[in-house]
Amino acid sequence: MKGEGPRGVLVREVGPRDGFQSLDRVVTTDVKIEVIGRLVRAGCTHVQAASFVSPKRVPQMADAAELFHVLPKTPGVTLSALVLNLGGMARAVEAGVGLVEASVSASGEHGLANAGMDLARGLDEMDRMAASARKAGVALWASLQCAFGHRVAGDVSAGAVGEISRRLVDTGAEVLVLADTAALADPEAVGRVVEAVAPAWEPDRLLLHFHDSRGRAMDNLLSGLSAGVPRYDASFGGLGGCPFLPHAPGNLDTAAVVKLLESQGHETGINPEEVKACAQWFAENRR
Repeated sequence: MKGEGPRGVLVREVGPRDGFQSLDRVVTTDVKIEVIGRLVRAGCTHVQAASFVSPKRVPQMADAAELFHVLPKTPGVTLSALVLNLGGMARAVEAGVGLVEASVSASGEHGLANAGMDLARGLDEMDRMAASARKAGVALWASLQCAFGHRVAGDVSAGAVGEISRRLVDTGAEVLVLADTAALADPEAVGRVVEAVAPAWEPDRLLLHFHDSRGRAMDNLLSGLSAGVPRYDASFGGLGGCPFLPHAPGNLDTAAVVKLLESQGHETGINPEEVKACAQWFAENRR
C-alpha cells in the first residue's frame, strides 16, 4: 500500500478534548472558548472541542454541553465531540453537536477501564450510538482505541483490528479513527493495520491518532501518508494522553505536524506560528 499519499491533509485539532482531559487541573469554560477561537483563527477547520463522558471520572469535561451552547458557529469549521456510550450520545445530540465520534476499544481490558465495557458489549453499544445518531440526523465517525496495542505492541493484532473494523462498517460512520491510545505503534505496524482494515475502510476514509510513542510518532504519520491516509489528529502544544493509561504520552504537536506536512508538499491551511502562539497564551493564562 505504498504511494505518494494525499496532497491536501486534514489535521484535526484535539487539544480542547484529549489535551484538556489529560490535565490534573480543570480548565475553565472561558479559557476553553478563547483557546478554540484562537485555533480556528489559526486555520484549524476541525476542532474536537469536548467529550461527553462521566463528569465524576473526567471532571475536565463536565462543561461539555455548556461549551457547545456558547461556542460560535463559524462557516467552514467543524466542532465535534467524542462519546463512549448511549448516554453520552444523547447529551451530545441535545447540546447540538453536529459531528460525533463514537468510540470503542479494541482491548477488552482497556475498554473496561475506560468505559466499563468489554469489546463485545462495546460493539453492541456502538450499534446503539449509531442508531441514535442516525435518528437525530447527526454525522457520525467511529473510532477504535488501542488499535496498535494496549500494554505491549502486538497484544492487539492487525487481524483483530481488521475484524472489528468490518463490524464497524454497519454503523454507517463516514470515517474510521484508528487510535494509538497506548503509544505502541511503529511505522511497520501502521502499514499492517491500514492494510488490515482496507477491505472494509479504504485509506481515504481513515484518520490516524498517534501519541508520541518513543519518539516515533512522526515516522508513524509518514507511514500513514505513504499508505494514503489523509487525516490526522494533533494537539496544540502536544497536550494529551489517556486518563486511564497513565503511561501514555501526549499527542503530536499541531504546529510540528503542520510543518512536517508542508515540508512534504501537503497543504493543511493551518498557520503553525499562530498555533504556537495559542499554546503560549494557554500556558500563561490557564486557570
